[in-house]
Amino acid sequence: MRKKLLIVVGDGGHSKVITSIAKESNYNKIIKIRLRISKNNKMILNNKARINKILKMYPSYEINLFIAVGLNSIRKKIFDFLWGNFKKKVNFPILISKNSFIQDNVKIGKGSVIMPGVVINANSHIGKQCIINSSSSIDHDCVISSFVSLGPGVITGGNVKIGSKTHVGVGTNINNNINIGSNIVIGSSSLVNTNCKSNFVYYGIPIKKIRKREIYEDYLNVN
Repeated sequence: MRKKLLIVVGDGGHSKVITSIAKESNYNKIIKIRLRISKNNKMILNNKARINKILKMYPSYEINLFIAVGLNSIRKKIFDFLWGNFKKKVNFPILISKNSFIQDNVKIGKGSVIMPGVVINANSHIGKQCIINSSSSIDHDCVISSFVSLGPGVITGGNVKIGSKTHVGVGTNINNNINIGSNIVIGSSSLVNTNCKSNFVYYGIPIKKIRKREIYEDYLNVN
């Protein structure tokens, strides 16, 4: 059986959580790679040479890459870069905490993380590169698109749909049969009782449309 190496891309607070969950799995070695982000939030990734060097250093290992970056838009840019350069050489694993509960017929895409205390009920689908944060609950038949992040303690009813690159803030509740578009930010502790159109910021109990979403507003505390 081949030994397994995990390269964690990112070294911020989210990376610490990812590394902790990864240690629950059967990785023989974990290596972190730092990212550089410019002042205008444009992602700069100069790690192609370093990853190739790691591949040469561990030729007998199964190599895995995990993107430990919380911002959805930047995570997508990094994934597109890594997928384009390394998809034939590495795996993009799913990380699932042993302290989560996932029912039958749940599908989870490449590079997503399921954190401690999460519950995902039957027939739900999680896309690739998603963050399902601690103690969140996703009910039956939900569809979470790729590059979505749910903050800690998010609760959804059944048959909820969330579009790509959307962030749902800490402690938000989403009613049954709600459709949430793409590239949306929902502020913390909101109550989502109506459908949400793409590219806007929402907040409140119940939610109200606040304004157009700006680039990289993945984590927005709307007061």
